[in-house]
Amino acid sequence: MTRPITARIRQPLRIARVERRRTRRRLGRSPAWRTVLAVTFVLVSTLLGAGAYEVGRSLRRGTAALPLETIYIATVSGFLTLVWVFARRTSTVMERIEPELLLTSVPPRTVALGVVATIVGGIAVPLSLPAVCFAVGLAFGHQSLSGPFTVLLAVSGGVALAALIGVTLSLGRELAALRSPRLRRYRTLLYATGFAALVIAWFLLASDAVGWDRLASWLPVVPITWIADLGLLGLTRAEPIGPRPVGAICLFGVSLPLCTVAAIRLADRVWHTDPVGSGTIHRSRSLLGPGRARWLFGGRVSRPVLTVARKRWLQERRVPRGLLTAGYMLLVLPIVYLPLLAAGEILAATPMLLAFVLAVGTGLAFGIELLSVEYPALPLTLTAASSRQFVRGTVLAGTAVGAPVTVAITAVAGVGSPLGPLEAILTALASVPLCLCGVTVAAAIGMDASYRDFRPVPIPFVDTTVYSETGRRSFLKLAVVMTLVGLVCLPALTGYLSPVNEPLATGLGVSIPTVRLLSLVGTVALAIAVSAVSYRRAVRAFEEYTIP
Repeated sequence: MTRPITARIRQPLRIARVERRRTRRRLGRSPAWRTVLAVTFVLVSTLLGAGAYEVGRSLRRGTAALPLETIYIATVSGFLTLVWVFARRTSTVMERIEPELLLTSVPPRTVALGVVATIVGGIAVPLSLPAVCFAVGLAFGHQSLSGPFTVLLAVSGGVALAALIGVTLSLGRELAALRSPRLRRYRTLLYATGFAALVIAWFLLASDAVGWDRLASWLPVVPITWIADLGLLGLTRAEPIGPRPVGAICLFGVSLPLCTVAAIRLADRVWHTDPVGSGTIHRSRSLLGPGRARWLFGGRVSRPVLTVARKRWLQERRVPRGLLTAGYMLLVLPIVYLPLLAAGEILAATPMLLAFVLAVGTGLAFGIELLSVEYPALPLTLTAASSRQFVRGTVLAGTAVGAPVTVAITAVAGVGSPLGPLEAILTALASVPLCLCGVTVAAAIGMDASYRDFRPVPIPFVDTTVYSETGRRSFLKLAVVMTLVGLVCLPALTGYLSPVNEPLATGLGVSIPTVRLLSLVGTVALAIAVSAVSYRRAVRAFEEYTIP
């Protein structure tokens, strides 16, 4: 019985050892360079131990106190960072370790444990010396015999748990990608979405809306912070031992085996599951048949216009190039959130600023690329659809998607702003002609593109290649759309600013809400006028478009 268990442990460690040797040889570093790195690593670990010794001595003398909130925040941040690092490293190791060859000689469980050992060894082994030096230095400075054991137990258990969670999440993502072609295509887009969510969370914490103090009050409830309490157990000399360090040990005892079993089973499924073809979700479908679009717009727009809009929605659903093009508006968002963070509240002009950003984003998503999305079949499109039908279908596709989102976000911002209920509702409704203006302006500018200027380009975060206009001219078009829509929004933006509306209200003898509503009416009228002019120009450009 002992021999098989030893073999089960020995074989995964052998896989990890061989992979580490391959990695070291692949680096191609000279022995002298390795010696320099080793000496530097030992020196840094020694300095870390010396610093920990001084910290421990200060704690023993009472000249310093344990910043528990800072330690909890560092523990949670470090744990989540390790989970992300281990998840990213899992994909690299899975590609490099060649499990197809290993599965011919050993069972999947051994290969999965070998992958885990390789991932943990690549990060945990280099961190072991600094961790030991830190624990020993802190314990000697504090004169605690149990300090090194509790710190090392907390660090090793936390790293192992983060590694197993990262591996499990990565394998679960791989299995989901095998079962879903759409997720397989857009999985890198999830990283960008997660990063954007972290940025938004950071700004919320930095503002008064949430605040670090409120977050710190909830940290002791998070089980990850129990790991910090376990590490501090030998330094705080708590009598009797509280439930939180015991909870950390129970967390390790329950989570480590469960994550190990989950990682083994997921790895087995990943290696023995055939990927689902894209035909299962990208089936051919009729653009003239029944559906939600026909139910909503069938009696209001003609069938050719609705067909153009449905085709554009289908293109965007399969390849979200418009969404990524609208991502350029992220460069403009500091204009919106920096005033919010500086003031600590939602300003009266904030709803209109959001309406401007979303209107431009809608235009960039559906209007600026109206020719590039049709490039593979552009000769057919130019002959099959009339100019009015094509432009109206494009405008319908953009407005039907962008207007509801813009109205909802603007209304939510208006509720939290100093605007009254009526003003908030009218401001939200005014964003509809702004979206219409953004799409028509972008369509008119997007039609000014030569057939020779389109080149195949890869889409960021998406594993596909499309045709698009390249060069400085494309960025100039984005700037022109933002400028024109910004000029349309300028009356309302200035009317909602206190340094402008207060003197106007005094001079005209009316109230400030009246001035704001008049400026909003001016923006709406200007948006309708610009939309009409842009629409006629886009129709004329489509009629005169030639292919060499």
